[in-house]
Amino acid sequence: MREQKNILMNERGGAGVSAVLAIALLAACVFVLFQLVPIYWDHWSLEDEIKTKIQFAFVNYPREVKRHLTEEIKKELNEIEANYKEKDLKINVDERAKKIKIELWYTRSHNVPFYPPNPKQFYIKLENTPI
Repeated sequence: MREQKNILMNERGGAGVSAVLAIALLAACVFVLFQLVPIYWDHWSLEDEIKTKIQFAFVNYPREVKRHLTEEIKKELNEIEANYKEKDLKINVDERAKKIKIELWYTRSHNVPFYPPNPKQFYIKLENTPI
């Protein structure tokens, strides 16, 4: 009798609650992905842009390398709407050894309600290697 009841329950939609929960969980995951992936994508793109700029900094900016790099990095940060302070961008330029070291802290806001760090803080530390 018990087996017959389970068979009837499954035929009549006993899995409906599980399906609704699975769809709700999937929707929540998609929402989180749409909120966080662009922020991380911008971070990785910014890191690649800065890496490219410091590799060719002494070629593109023969004088005042630090000033030009600071302007370029601030422009990139403003494009991705990052929050940063002047003291959080550290650029060390060694003209003689042709080395550049960059450290950068910035934050980005997101709309995920239960994801703890809001705004999310990012850190970039790069150093070029002269050829």
